[in-house]
Amino acid sequence: MVALALELVEEAAAGGREFQARSMAEFEAEDRLNQDRIGNAVDVLLLDAPGGWPPLQRAALTLALVWDLADLIAYTAKLSLEDTLPTALLWQAPGTDHICASARVPVPETDQLVWAKIDPEPFDGRPLWSQAPSLGQWAWALHWERPDGSHVHYQGGHAPSTAAARWEAQWATQNLLADPYQAKSPMAGDYLITPR
Repeated sequence: MVALALELVEEAAAGGREFQARSMAEFEAEDRLNQDRIGNAVDVLLLDAPGGWPPLQRAALTLALVWDLADLIAYTAKLSLEDTLPTALLWQAPGTDHICASARVPVPETDQLVWAKIDPEPFDGRPLWSQAPSLGQWAWALHWERPDGSHVHYQGGHAPSTAAARWEAQWATQNLLADPYQAKSPMAGDYLITPR
């Protein structure tokens, strides 16, 4: 996030970013060099004492912290509106059999399972002009399996931390299980429980 903030701070200070490339290959090479340069500039924050930080790196770190605080405030506000917490799920930590944190929840009165999962998601996008950057670094998702073993996506989203992603997935699971007969995949159109 600091690297993204530094890129934005540098562009603002320079009045924009101009590419010199005349082909896609040159553009990719120039962009890789720029990313390496940005990475080295961010490393200064780790290697030098705060008194030695250049102004642009200091501004980038401040901007990244403001983004994180804004996210924290948004989640705190969302949490304060709830009277109760979602039912906790029994999460399986990532391991050799699976690369993400996941929880399997049985659907009452059926042999069906709902899967909640949380995956780290690298951020590689840039915000559009006048839009706040998307700060989600963790993806959460809810799905179930068809009889043939293929997954049916139900709901998902992004969150800034593992705890926030877990919280979102637990709410979505609780809401789905409140009325599983109405649960229908918005993408595939499959129902969790096939109507009779």
